[in-house]
Amino acid sequence: MATDKEPAEAEVQEQVIDKVSYVEGSSNLASYVNNAQISVSPWDFTIAFGQIAEVKDAKLIVQQRATVVMSPEHAKALANVLNNNIASYEKAFGEIRWSVDKKS
Repeated sequence: MATDKEPAEAEVQEQVIDKVSYVEGSSNLASYVNNAQISVSPWDFTIAFGQIAEVKDAKLIVQQRATVVMSPEHAKALANVLNNNIASYEKAFGEIRWSVDKKS
């Protein structure tokens, strides 16, 4: 039961946040990556980022750099932000083209 100090869940209004401050965490990681592997479950998306170290015997050797786990909602928000930023980048600098020769 809700009291005067604790409104019921339905009564809580959504807060609009217009400023974000970023502080560096103790485990902040900045790394170049050129490989991403994505796995999903009903509860989350896992993105494993890595850097291709070499190609040996027709096999990629990837050094894992970081793994990020997020909710499906956050993954969709990330996809939207990436798509918007890619569109802005291409508008300013031209279309991003694949640099790898695609063989059939």
